[in-house]
Amino acid sequence: MSKQTGNFLTLSEGVKKFAADGMRLSLADGGDYIEDANFVYSMADAGILRLYNLLAWVREMVALRDQGSLRSGQNLTFADHVFDNEMNIAIRKTYESYEQTLFKEALKYGFYEYHVN
Repeated sequence: MSKQTGNFLTLSEGVKKFAADGMRLSLADGGDYIEDANFVYSMADAGILRLYNLLAWVREMVALRDQGSLRSGQNLTFADHVFDNEMNIAIRKTYESYEQTLFKEALKYGFYEYHVN
């Protein structure tokens, strides 16, 4: 974003346009280093859509759980162990990124890769 190119946006305007969560995702994705952050409007829109889809999926899973349609019990398969390990790796990488204040990396591991796995 730049005043010179005419795409300047205040935080208040951004929150009104994209909501707080869309702004958080875009700002975290904007960059971590000393150069200016690169706020991308399409990233804010895509972030809102991803969050909406995630919320819809969670609601669907909660409904299936409440109906008793999901598998239950303590018998974990090999795939369950692999999935659990992948999630733990993503959590560790996210934590390490936050510790180093690398918010773009934390977003990558904690949202995108965690969500994909």
